[in-house]
Amino acid sequence: MKEIVRTLESPCGISELAARHGITVEALRYYEREGLIETSRNTAGQRVYDVAAQDALAVILALRGAGFGIREIARFMALKSPGTSAEQRLTAAEAELARLRGELTRRREAIDHAETLLADWQQEIDEYRAHH
Repeated sequence: MKEIVRTLESPCGISELAARHGITVEALRYYEREGLIETSRNTAGQRVYDVAAQDALAVILALRGAGFGIREIARFMALKSPGTSAEQRLTAAEAELARLRGELTRRREAIDHAETLLADWQQEIDEYRAHH
C-alpha cells in the first residue's frame, strides 16, 4: 500500500501534486472529471489544488489502496458534504469494507475451487500417463 503523503500548507499545481503522490497528471484530471476533487484555476488557466483538494486526494488514494472502486469512493466523498456527520461517513465506509470482505471471500472460494479442479485434472493426466 502506498504511503499517505502529507498535505502541503499551500496550493500547488498539477505536476507537483502528481509527483508528490506518485500518480500521473491524467489520474488527477480523471478524479476531477469524476467529481472527486474540486480545483480552481490560476490566471494562466492552470489547475491549482488547495489544501482541501490535497486532503481529498489523500483520502481517494487511501481508499483506492484499500480496494475501493471509483463509484464507492464517489459515494464516500459525497458524504463529506456539509451536513453529513463523521458517524454517517464511518457507517458508509464500514458498509463498503464489509462488501469488499464478502467479495474477497467469494474470490477465495473461487480460487479454491479452481485449484481443486486443476489438481483433479493433473491426477487424471498422471493416471493416463501411467497406463499408456
